[in-house]
Amino acid sequence: MKQLKILFVLLLMGTFSTYACKCTTPESIKDAYQGSEIIINGRVLKTEHVKFESLFAESEVEDIKRTYSDENTQAQFLDMDLIKVEFRVERLYKGDLAEQIITIYTAKSRASCGLPIFKKDQEYIAYLSANNYMSFLFNKSNARKVLPNSYWTNQCTLTQEFDLTVDQKLCDLSG
Repeated sequence: MKQLKILFVLLLMGTFSTYACKCTTPESIKDAYQGSEIIINGRVLKTEHVKFESLFAESEVEDIKRTYSDENTQAQFLDMDLIKVEFRVERLYKGDLAEQIITIYTAKSRASCGLPIFKKDQEYIAYLSANNYMSFLFNKSNARKVLPNSYWTNQCTLTQEFDLTVDQKLCDLSG
């Protein structure tokens, strides 16, 4: 009977994890390179926690709240915690950037596919998108999907602390 209870608890825990972040991480650096819009190497200058709402103008927040007034759960996502990373780009492997200092966003929670790995003064290789990967939450509104000089990453990418082997492979791919 005790084993049956343990099995039930394990099955129940497995069920809950299926509702967490779901994604397919690229199998290789080449796959990640081909599937990424922007790939960089750089150093974290500063990190801070912000609310998702802070990414939108006041009028956009009002539009979201009005559009989703019947879907209270949806509007609650405005209160989601994000990590905002100020990042100095040292090498561009792929893509175009207008600035050397950029902002990277990711969800604070791994359950929301966030990547809470960034630490001040650490060097990273980051796979980025200019599109807000959380914007699907508000598709029915007129809220912006892209912020100037801001990019997104998540745990579904190969974003990681700097690794010389990965750096060399990315240099080879970028020609």
